[in-house]
Amino acid sequence: MTELIVWKNKEMDKMKRDVERLFDRLWMEFGSTLSSGLTTLGPSLDISETEESVVVRVELPGVDPDDVQISVTGQTLHLHGEKKLERVRNGAHFHRVERHFGTFSRNVELPCPVEVEDIEATYEKGVLMIVMPKCRDKDRKGAVKLKVT
Repeated sequence: MTELIVWKNKEMDKMKRDVERLFDRLWMEFGSTLSSGLTTLGPSLDISETEESVVVRVELPGVDPDDVQISVTGQTLHLHGEKKLERVRNGAHFHRVERHFGTFSRNVELPCPVEVEDIEATYEKGVLMIVMPKCRDKDRKGAVKLKVT
């Protein structure tokens, strides 16, 4: 006859609990960042449309406007830029780093053709606003690179 032996290993149970706690802590530290959208491939943006224009607002806190390149090709808006790492002063060391630095890029399909020659881009309080008048000639296509003011 076969007997069932109940094996209780307190060491293994403790190790399992420790590993679960470790993963719970890691998820609290990094999982919320992953699910909050902070680690998307590019900055968050909104696209709105009026009768006259398409407006794109892009969140770029801490980004120098000179480090942002904007171009439009056909009905695609291209954003590329860099948020540069700040210099550490007085030999300070970090206990936590949650802000993101480095390059970013977004290619966004616009809802309609736009007049590439009349696009205006302004940057204020960490938000880049791009106003693109709608194209009057629907068959017209073009490309342009813009300077942010």
